[in-house]
Amino acid sequence: MQIEQVSYQEVAPFAGLAAKERTSISDTKATEWFVIRSSAGQIWAVAGLIKCSFGYRIKGVFVPKDLRGSGLGGKLTQFLFDKCDERCAGIEVYAYNESFYIEHGFRKFGTLPNGAAKLRRQW
Repeated sequence: MQIEQVSYQEVAPFAGLAAKERTSISDTKATEWFVIRSSAGQIWAVAGLIKCSFGYRIKGVFVPKDLRGSGLGGKLTQFLFDKCDERCAGIEVYAYNESFYIEHGFRKFGTLPNGAAKLRRQW
């Protein structure tokens, strides 16, 4: 399983599914999109990384329900952590599964009105 950078057009079909799971997959100029594909070329997991004033924000890590627990989300998220580590001093995420990010060195600094935790990791 390799991770590759793709255009928004390739991940757009997942936007509706992701929204039902309270994950944002939406087009912005500053977002870089990454996927993990099956050997047959089917997209299994999607994630975005957006440039911000302080560094980067993880945007929309999404794995369809039938593939959760397979390690795809963790692999893709770790890829984003590594990518950010090379390019900035901090990374921020809004998440409903905050325990995963806390285990990876993030600190909670607030909560959004929709219940998502605001977490940040500094290098």
